[in-house]
Amino acid sequence: ILNRAPIALQYTIISEGTLLVNREDKLRRDYEEKVSQDYLDSEYMRTEHLKYLFQRLKGDGGMIDKNVEYMEKLEAEKCP
Repeated sequence: ILNRAPIALQYTIISEGTLLVNREDKLRRDYEEKVSQDYLDSEYMRTEHLKYLFQRLKGDGGMIDKNVEYMEKLEAEKCP
């Protein structure tokens, strides 16, 4: 089940959670290593995504806001 969870959740669970059962130590270590690598490899993209999301929430979406304004202006000009 954990294998299908988002990588940030997997990382949080293996780094902050409590291990309840450990039947195969090597398998667990391999899994934890893979999750850690995937999490750290995707850290830049997650950070950039969150920065962009917060900009959009503040209304400072840059080019996208300008495109929306432009399209709204074009639509307004079409209507009599």
